[in-house]
Formats: sequence, structure tokens, C-alpha cells
Amino acid sequence: MKFWDLKGAQPVGTLQCQDRVYSMDIKDQLLVVATAERHINMVNLNEPTKIYKTIVSPLKWQTRVVSCFTDASGFAVGSIEGRCAIQYVEDKDTRYATSVVFCKFLLKRAQP
Repeated sequence: MKFWDLKGAQPVGTLQCQDRVYSMDIKDQLLVVATAERHINMVNLNEPTKIYKTIVSPLKWQTRVVSCFTDASGFAVGSIEGRCAIQYVEDKDTRYATSVVFCKFLLKRAQP
């Protein structure tokens, strides 16, 4: 990933990820990047060229989306199979975490 200042033509920084980037979200100083092979990188934007922490997604299948909490203390992860999980940036906050949740959506078809 490359970071640009919109006033310049050259990137101001580069962050090397493990694999292809599938999803990312940002809130305050937290940037969360989901890559292939279920890796999730957390970046402190005070040091945008260094990965603060890397974890493997607790979900079994490919990560589809990540979304940061409004207070930037953690994020939600969703996979292609419909499961979601809650992750916190700091390990001390994991006591608030719930288990992986399976969300199933039923589609109702209109009868002709």
C-alpha cells in the first residue's frame, strides 16, 4: 500500500502487506487491513509505514470486510460464509469480546 499527500505526485510512504488487500477501514489513528490468507494488519497512523500488529482472522474462510469501532478500540471482521467476529486492538480489551457469530439471512421470494 502507498500513502500520498494530495499536494504531491510521489507517495509519502509505503506499507508492505503479506498478500493481496481485500478490505480496509480507518478510524482516527487506526487503520485495519484485511489481506489474502486471512491476515489482518493493524496500523497506527502515527507511524504509517510500520505494521503495529498482525493477526490471523479467527474466521475459517476468506475475509470479506473489516469495520473499525467508533472509538477505534477494535473492529469487526466478516467472512464470505456469513460469519462475523469482534477483535480488539489491545489484548486487555478482549474480555469484552464475544464468540464468533453466524448470521444467516433468509431470502423470501415473491410469489407470482
